[in-house]
Amino acid sequence: MTYFVTGSTGFIGSALVRRLIGRGDQVHLLVRPESAIHLNHPAIKVFRGTLADAPVLREGMRGCEGLFHLAAKGGVDARDPKDFDRTNLEGTRQMIAAALASDIKKFVYTSSVMCLGPSQGQAVDENTPRKVPFFTDYDRSKALAEDAIRHAVRDGLPAVIVSPAFVYGPTSALRGDSFNAYLLAAARQRIVGVPGLGTQVFNAVYIDDVVEGHLLAFENGNIGENYILGGENIALREMIECLASLLKENRFILKVPLLFLKMLGRLVGQIAKIQGKAARMTAKSSEIYNYDWAYTSEKAIREIAYRNRPLRAGLELTLTGLKKRVSLSSKAHEV
Repeated sequence: MTYFVTGSTGFIGSALVRRLIGRGDQVHLLVRPESAIHLNHPAIKVFRGTLADAPVLREGMRGCEGLFHLAAKGGVDARDPKDFDRTNLEGTRQMIAAALASDIKKFVYTSSVMCLGPSQGQAVDENTPRKVPFFTDYDRSKALAEDAIRHAVRDGLPAVIVSPAFVYGPTSALRGDSFNAYLLAAARQRIVGVPGLGTQVFNAVYIDDVVEGHLLAFENGNIGENYILGGENIALREMIECLASLLKENRFILKVPLLFLKMLGRLVGQIAKIQGKAARMTAKSSEIYNYDWAYTSEKAIREIAYRNRPLRAGLELTLTGLKKRVSLSSKAHEV
């Protein structure tokens, strides 16, 4: 089968492409003109362009039966905040238009549990109403893109939505403000900072489970439905302790007051604005640590045969993969 994939240079996208070609599929990739991507595989065909290039999208989708749309503007900030809407919302609308004009049999849109919002007392599912405002333009724009997908389904788009939780796994390409970057840094450092008491619950899911979830959503997902691709709900402090036990090394947990994080976020945001750069944290984004982020994947387990693994098993695989890429010696890192 032939698939059109956007976002193939990202953490999830690159793992998905490896899985597709590994099982013998053909892949058409949308790659930005400036991306320094070097692919030399007979199963891969590269189409240079952006989500705004309608002719490139139509050409890339020609001959494809499936579509995975993972490309997104990530992070908590941007030099131009309108970039989030341009990429995440308008870019998705362009993908929808091109897909409706093609022979795509199923469109899998990758969203995020951040759109569903934090949990308050019990794990969030796909139908839990969001009770708090969005923390970043990323969350807001991705939620609007979900609405665009649902509207297009009514117009005949054969689409499903997947919402990965907080994804981790071995990689050499890290976005500095990502959950995975935090977790992998904790593998290398003796002193690990946690927000507040570190009791906030996050849903941590291993990269291979997320990739498999995408494939299962394509194969088994019901049109118009959303599936949470999650893992284990666990407190941040317990994650660090699990990691330390696997490494057989102690970790000193430094508790960082939430008020300090908010003040730091405000300062970092102001400095970034002066420098004309995107901030890695803002006062608003720091508020995510005031909440738990627990989710249930029962719907995905029931409807698409999704499976996930416990955190400890995923961390063992992560550490094994990391040893092939970087040194885990904490002596080489300063706190």
